[in-house]
Amino acid sequence: MIATYEYQCEKCQSVFELGRDWNNRELFAACPFCQSLETFRIFSPVMTLSRGADGSVRSIGNSCGGCTATGCGGCPSSK
Repeated sequence: MIATYEYQCEKCQSVFELGRDWNNRELFAACPFCQSLETFRIFSPVMTLSRGADGSVRSIGNSCGGCTATGCGGCPSSK
């Protein structure tokens, strides 16, 4: 099973995502921006959605309100 993991580059401070299986999540990940191998995996909050009786969708546990039914707005506090 493939999961999406978020990494940050020590050299250029870029944040990027990689799809990897569970067993490879800790392998070195080359930064796609500067090609540095000085990267580390960072915590990525999971977006959880709830559908109301009227069919509306809202995020649960997200205080910034940036997430929608189709994507995450990227809370400044989660970076």
